[in-house]
Amino acid sequence: MADGTLQIKSMAETHTCSISYSNPQATASCLAKKYLDRIRDEPKMGLRKRSKMVQKRVD
Repeated sequence: MADGTLQIKSMAETHTCSISYSNPQATASCLAKKYLDRIRDEPKMGLRKRSKMVQKRVD
């Protein structure tokens, strides 16, 4: 299309891509920078709670 838009010609109703939990860009230092203040506010926060906190932001 000349105006820079796209048109969907066909669509598959079922999702066939697999879920990937690996993300090489989400390094420990990157996550630490993003969540440092929250972790400092709750220093006794367990690993499961921290993991859920990050997971909520990603989903």
